[in-house]
Amino acid sequence: MEREDARRRPRRRHLKHPRSLAFRDENDNEPGPVKNAGQQTGPRLVIIQINAARAKAVNDEVRLHAVTTRADMLAIHEPATSHGKVTGFGLRVTSVYDTPRTGAAIIGFNKEISIMKMTEFCEADISCAELTGSFGTLILVSLYCKYNRKTRIFIRKLKNIVDARANREIVICADLNARSPMWGASSTNGNGKKFEQFLAESGLVVLNENRGEPTFQTVNGSSFIDATFASPGIARKLKLWRVEPWGQSDHRPIRIEFSFEDEVETPTRNARFCVNRARWEKYTESLLESKNDIQGTITEHADDVNKIADAISDSILKACNDAIPKSTGKYKQHAWWTSSLRNAKREAERLRILYLASMRGRSAQSTEQAKKNYETQRKLYQKEIRTTKKESWEIFVTKTSRENVWGLPYKIAAGKIKQRKPFSSLRKQDGSMTESWAETAKALLDTLVPDDSPRSDDRPQHRLRAKANAPSNGEDAADFTSQEVWYAMQRNTSGKSPGADGVIPEALKNALVILPEITNLFNKCLASGKIPSAWKKGAVVPILKPEKDEALAKSYRPICLLSLVGKTFERLIIDRAEGVIHQRNHESELQFGFKEGRSTEDAILKLRQLVEEDDSKYALALPLDISGAFDNLWWPSLMETLRKRSCPKNLFKLLVDYFRDREMSIVSSYAGASKHVTKGAP
Repeated sequence: MEREDARRRPRRRHLKHPRSLAFRDENDNEPGPVKNAGQQTGPRLVIIQINAARAKAVNDEVRLHAVTTRADMLAIHEPATSHGKVTGFGLRVTSVYDTPRTGAAIIGFNKEISIMKMTEFCEADISCAELTGSFGTLILVSLYCKYNRKTRIFIRKLKNIVDARANREIVICADLNARSPMWGASSTNGNGKKFEQFLAESGLVVLNENRGEPTFQTVNGSSFIDATFASPGIARKLKLWRVEPWGQSDHRPIRIEFSFEDEVETPTRNARFCVNRARWEKYTESLLESKNDIQGTITEHADDVNKIADAISDSILKACNDAIPKSTGKYKQHAWWTSSLRNAKREAERLRILYLASMRGRSAQSTEQAKKNYETQRKLYQKEIRTTKKESWEIFVTKTSRENVWGLPYKIAAGKIKQRKPFSSLRKQDGSMTESWAETAKALLDTLVPDDSPRSDDRPQHRLRAKANAPSNGEDAADFTSQEVWYAMQRNTSGKSPGADGVIPEALKNALVILPEITNLFNKCLASGKIPSAWKKGAVVPILKPEKDEALAKSYRPICLLSLVGKTFERLIIDRAEGVIHQRNHESELQFGFKEGRSTEDAILKLRQLVEEDDSKYALALPLDISGAFDNLWWPSLMETLRKRSCPKNLFKLLVDYFRDREMSIVSSYAGASKHVTKGAP
């Protein structure tokens, strides 16, 4: 690490911008939100920059501070890691880093900010991400210039990022291990000169406003080695750049705030409901008040299924809003944080300030004694953190497991809950990478949702496609009874994610008072052969397959979230179709998948039985796996099979409309992409 005298004032940089009047209340237990002389009129972006020196206690402190002060993003260098993951920030944050023991990472706390990892620029000591939010779009870089690597390597990588930014604003939070008066040092060394040249060539500016406060302080001295660079456009939005006094790391945390005048219009998103605090009596009362609105949409016209479906979904959502509290979407403080820890932290910070004062000759206490007092208190504070965390976790596991043995502790231990990962830029067929969140979403849909092109049909396929919608000669299936509909509604699994309409399974399972209206809608769909448009729209959530290349679109598995009301109707259709199949012996005895009472274990036992019963010396098995079988299901072939098996006429007509005008989309708060579905299992 570079060192120098902290008492020398840095040279002022040339970029001018208004500074905020920021202060901390003397009575605050924790650092609070920055208070300003003027009222903020537009959106803001708050970034914390720090080097954690691989200390778990620092990770915990940073997470606590970020939550209490409403920070949006964190650029952290040398974070503490465990089992190849950055720890201490919880499972619900969005993390961007490349290698297991990364030197630089980006952590997203604000769920309204869409984050895309720019894979091509990330490596061991560099993390790069595109952020999209109410402020627009910008690139955030977390850079750790490791002391044993050549500076020119980092500068070359930064030049590549700057060249690829395509008119997007950029912010670089860096631990440079280099000195220059541009970011507060009293002199320039060789590495500092290289970064000065990079800034001149790239047109970036320095945001540091140290005012003599070093960013790195240790027992051997202090220096100015942490810096923040930005493009001129976003530099003009800078409201605050401040070295803060809290934290157990030798590197001082830096708070960076940008204020924006023009706010991008925020699309409406369905907030998560806290079902465990639901008032179901109030919910039922609200649904009863909406019954007349639903009944008013019921007419004799076939096209009114859309109006009825929308009225039912709106009524359920209104009742949820009236009776079920919503999640704030904000990250909560650590459950293990106590007043005792708060006092220990404040005492450690006080002794640290006294120790630094003694080093500068500003305290009557000897430097050796001040250092001993500070080190002793810091160790006690860190030990108390570890003890309190362990006790809090044991209490949580005991309480939660007593209520539900398959609850959160079990899911965490079984690896079923994983850290949230952002989108990653994807490698296209020409070798280039996607350049934005929207382009990445479109590339994923193009790969995961293949097109059915009639131009590629041969003659038999052309004939099959031409008669795909020809009616079936089967008898009509019977209408659905209220009892069947209610049973299908209860089969929705609690806790599952809702579709685009926002209806949660618990709300649908408690919608008994509108059961007649739901049954009427389902039977109207069956009679008219029409599916509501809202039920044909799916929200796709791409899930990265284990140990796959995140830069390839084929490495992702699409999870499609559909309307739960529509899925309930689909379940009834399947029940009717299965009745026909069982009645007419259309199923094979050798089918083990998608068959009640059968599983893959039965298939293995059957194979073993065939081998053991045969007297041959050798047995040869040819396993077959069809790649993308469900994604490439050809609808004309399916409809022809159903027609040959005399599918009930009204069910067949309904399925023809089911496959018409379907759409899948990947959306976030401020970006998205959609695509029409022409084949596959919707």
